[in-house]
Amino acid sequence: MNYRQPYLEPAKHYLEYLAVRGIAILFAPLPFPILGRIGSVLGSFAFHVIGIRRRVAIDNLQHAFPEKSPAEIREIAHRTYQNFGRTFVQFAGMSRADTHSVRQCIDFDQQGKQLLSRVLEEGKGGIIVASHFGNWELLHLGFGAYGFPGRTIVRTQKNKRVDDLINRVRGRTGCQSIPFGSSVRGILKGLRENVFVGIAGDQSFKRKGSVWVDFFGRPALTAQGAAYFHLKTGAPLIPTFTYHQPDGSIRASFEILTLDGLSGNLEQDVFRVTQRITTRLEEEIRRHPDHWFWMHQRWKGSPKFQTQDQQVLPTEQEI
Repeated sequence: MNYRQPYLEPAKHYLEYLAVRGIAILFAPLPFPILGRIGSVLGSFAFHVIGIRRRVAIDNLQHAFPEKSPAEIREIAHRTYQNFGRTFVQFAGMSRADTHSVRQCIDFDQQGKQLLSRVLEEGKGGIIVASHFGNWELLHLGFGAYGFPGRTIVRTQKNKRVDDLINRVRGRTGCQSIPFGSSVRGILKGLRENVFVGIAGDQSFKRKGSVWVDFFGRPALTAQGAAYFHLKTGAPLIPTFTYHQPDGSIRASFEILTLDGLSGNLEQDVFRVTQRITTRLEEEIRRHPDHWFWMHQRWKGSPKFQTQDQQVLPTEQEI
């Protein structure tokens, strides 16, 4: 037995917490555009020098854009790292943010605010179909800053101190985080209370609670929660994207997903709606390929194409 192990893990977690907290304290006083520039430099360093998951990103891009040259693929991958660096550093700088400062960082334009207000008037809440696109973390803060009630499904970090710190930053403007393990209850409760619930389903997922859909020409195992809750509650699906702007700010866009040809069969419609959500994301990634998180192994375990009749609809406990 390793008697040191019970002591090493808490010590490691505490050091991680101190490091994350130190980064937050260091970045908090800096103007938002400066944070973006620092993040871009760190992203370039990570791409060129450290190379973490660089091979994964390039391989994903080559499959998604076979028509592009190796030089074009490498440049998109480089910009992806720069944008992820911006996202990380900009979020780290939000540890002391208030409503006013968040509004200066992310723009919910008039059209978007009107759309969100109309959704609340219908009284069913709204399902924010989020993704790891642009600065997804700032989106959560933006909802509270602009006065829209919001909750987001988040994965719990192994390091509880770090997890608590991240969620405190996420809650600076009043929006709540719903731990993934209790997401079914939290989503239904939020929609009943007429709030916006954010669900990001664009990363590889466990077999239960997911379906195989086409994504850039390859089957990708995709969480079906957003589709399921839309069909169960009637809450509208709202694809939402955030874009890095030349001046360092973030712009958010919102739309209502239009759905045609539903059959009334829950299993079939969950598949069709999940495919529609995924197709809409692919459309936006093709317009802004450097804004998506290509470093993730999105097609992990991808088999040959599976037909719709091979899908398995989970129980609510399995979503």
